Amino acid sequence: MKKLLVIISTMIMASVCAYAQDYTFSNHNIVPFSLNPAMAGNANAIRLGLNFRQQWPTLGNKYNTLRASYDQNFYKRMCSAGLSYALDSYAGGIYRTNEIGLVYAHTFQLKSGKSNKFSTNATDGIFLRLGVQATYFINTFDVNKVSFGDQYDLGTGNRYLPKSTEEFEHDRVNFADFNVGAALCVQGFLTLGAAMYHLSEPENGFQKTGNNILHRRFAAHVNYIKDLELSNGLFGRNSISDTYLFANASYQKQDVWKQLDFGVG
Repeated sequence: MKKLLVIISTMIMASVCAYAQDYTFSNHNIVPFSLNPAMAGNANAIRLGLNFRQQWPTLGNKYNTLRASYDQNFYKRMCSAGLSYALDSYAGGIYRTNEIGLVYAHTFQLKSGKSNKFSTNATDGIFLRLGVQATYFINTFDVNKVSFGDQYDLGTGNRYLPKSTEEFEHDRVNFADFNVGAALCVQGFLTLGAAMYHLSEPENGFQKTGNNILHRRFAAHVNYIKDLELSNGLFGRNSISDTYLFANASYQKQDVWKQLDFGVG
């Protein structure tokens, strides 16, 4: 019987770096395929995720990010699929990014696990997970919410023109993108993974200058989990017990932007 895992995570946080091109969350252990497409379906359950992040909440141009996702595994838990939708809204809604993603991950068993005298469930099995994600971006720019210098009187500073003579080639940019990832999993113990996003480095600007590409993002992560109750399934558990030890760390790099996250629980 399929189990339903619903996770709602709400975060209000401040960013320490202003050069990030992609949104990112620090709680990737809750919805891990937001960090690595190979981690889709790793909960061994139907999983629904909802993440929300708000930067600069005291300012009028606060940065809101909302991400909803669904993933599950099937066919003997070796195949996984998922869907995701993310909305980035910033500068008072002047800029919006809509991202729709479809992810598939496949698990290969490299080593069979072994049973112990306390349980018939296998432990210490080694698995390789490979994932690929296709995404479609819809970026919009509301020029009507922007004021330009030619709308103001340089002497008084008062605005006297309702519209600017500035012209933009596009107020909407659509493009497809692809991401890949891999993870090595020691059942009931450890996960090591890496992912690469924006393989084609698509043009992301509203003017065709050639300087607005979406740079590749590289991510690496390590997760340690020790379930303190007897259980089974990939990562040593078929369901989430009430008593376990968890530690994780991730590092991401995109152009000049870098971020390191870690936590224990």
